[in-house]
Amino acid sequence: MDAPIYTVNYYKVGDRWYLDYPPHLEAGGDPEALERIGFFREFLDHVARGDSSVVFIMSTEPFEDADVMTLTGGSGDNTGGYYFIERFNNVALGYELWMNTILYHEQRELPQKIYIKRVG
Repeated sequence: MDAPIYTVNYYKVGDRWYLDYPPHLEAGGDPEALERIGFFREFLDHVARGDSSVVFIMSTEPFEDADVMTLTGGSGDNTGGYYFIERFNNVALGYELWMNTILYHEQRELPQKIYIKRVG
């Protein structure tokens, strides 16, 4: 695989989910900008199964046992995109999730597909 694999952590405080991304906070970024909302929050609740944190590995290339999210639209200014995930771990979901480019800042354009697997 030539594409990098990203390890991405999310944590829950109360009923709110956040992306665990210290460089954003160290650069003076607003912690609220890391909150995951809408269907993304529902997706994390589904995947977490009661846990207060979730760890994924993600890549722009397929890898073993990964599910796929497909780009459906962008923000217009390359800050992120909407990705459709039909299934996760063999469970039908049908969610459209907002993925910001904080994870893919090295990419020149939004990836057409993101492969994802829970590892923790």
